[in-house]
Amino acid sequence: MVAITSPLQPALSNRRRRVRHKIQTPAYATFCGEPHGGMLDLHEILNISEDGVAIQCHSPLEVKKRIELCLDLADCPAQIVTAGEVVWSNDSGRTGLRFSALPHDSLSRLREWLFINVMAGVANSEVELLPRDTPKPGYTDTTATTFAGILAYTEHTFGLAPLGVNDAQAYDFSNAFNYSQLPLKRAPMVQRPLPASARRIRVTPALANDPT
Repeated sequence: MVAITSPLQPALSNRRRRVRHKIQTPAYATFCGEPHGGMLDLHEILNISEDGVAIQCHSPLEVKKRIELCLDLADCPAQIVTAGEVVWSNDSGRTGLRFSALPHDSLSRLREWLFINVMAGVANSEVELLPRDTPKPGYTDTTATTFAGILAYTEHTFGLAPLGVNDAQAYDFSNAFNYSQLPLKRAPMVQRPLPASARRIRVTPALANDPT
């Protein structure tokens, strides 16, 4: 994998060039500049990438229409303001938009949020950290790396852009996995009750006098 060391660039117009990520935390979009009696409608964000977003609207939108967007993403320090072009919209109001202008600071915040969103999916067991990769049996990877390599592996696995220079240049453990091999079956988790002897606690004087 090639390290990305160039400055952040706005997303290009090629649709679905990057993986769309399922939303793991509350996220909504509003249409800026179109007030409705002083209130803005909230549209649920269904999935998102650096290139575009799918939202649930109340009614279909006109294809090729340009819309000013304000994205409210949970745990994001500020709104992400950008413009989008309607690529498709169905009868239920589900709509796909391609970002046509994503400022540098907005792109940086979006990349950081996408990484947090992936980690939330891993924590909720909705996203597998190793979706397709199978470790090479009997292989020891001796390539030197740092903790940034773990971040780089996560970014490359989920199609995320690097958050900084260190992870952009870090080794991502790619030699340690056989990407062409079918994943192995999961090891079954067996639950066994604790024996009575394991549930006995010897109360020492120190433990008896512990106020906690």
